[in-house]
Amino acid sequence: MPLTFEAGDQALFAGLAGVSLPVRIRAPQSPASPTFDEDLLFTHRGLSGPAVALWGEYRVVLASLAVGAVIAFFYGVVGSTLGVFILLVLHAPEGLAQPVMAAILSRSVPEDAQGELQGGISAAMNLMMMLGTLFFVQIFARLLDPGNVEGTAGIGFLVSGALITGSLGLFLWLGRRGPVIPVAAGAGAAGAGAAGDAGDSGAGLS
Repeated sequence: MPLTFEAGDQALFAGLAGVSLPVRIRAPQSPASPTFDEDLLFTHRGLSGPAVALWGEYRVVLASLAVGAVIAFFYGVVGSTLGVFILLVLHAPEGLAQPVMAAILSRSVPEDAQGELQGGISAAMNLMMMLGTLFFVQIFARLLDPGNVEGTAGIGFLVSGALITGSLGLFLWLGRRGPVIPVAAGAGAAGAGAAGDAGDSGAGLS
């Protein structure tokens, strides 16, 4: 979705409509925010292009992982069935993280490498599922051991929350190192043009 100028800014940048250029974008109010080197397009109504899209996607991933971590911890301590159902509803936003990250990765490789990328993502997910199964089997086996008097029924969820928190920290660390994703050659300009066309089309309909 393009960023729309306020009335005063729209008049100031009106002469740049249609201009596309490489930029470095970040949120100035947050010193720890990541920086993206992408293409930006001035439209008749505001800004568009991969740079704007990536900043939005980064925040979606952060929010999704944060929700997943918090809700996993609450699963570990919830004491009622109603509480579990409420948490299931609140947990839904975590599902946005994986497809958004897959979309970011997809733009980082050329068209002829998309199959390899998707195969790599699927292989990594399947490997983590197998390792996760073995890991949590050991946790629950220890929990169900009659001789274990220190266990808690929610230990598996608490461990999950800790792992998601680690993933969130890793994502933040990678973001602070610089551009999160290097767009493949030629993909940035094409993406900016497509996003700008979509923004202008929306302007014509509104």
